[in-house]
Amino acid sequence: MKGEKMTKEKEKRFSYSRKGEKERICRFCGNRHGVIRKYGLLICRKCFREKAEELGFRKYGD
Repeated sequence: MKGEKMTKEKEKRFSYSRKGEKERICRFCGNRHGVIRKYGLLICRKCFREKAEELGFRKYGD
């Protein structure tokens, strides 16, 4: 009985996704890594580099 209770608790604990994980997905490609959330963009860094000018950002420096 005690062993069953521990396994059920572990299953319950690991069945939940991390806080906000589902919300942190790139709008364009669905990637979960390197997502830029500032200003509500929710775009991964790769897509941001491709579409920054379309979104109204300007590149400074070069």
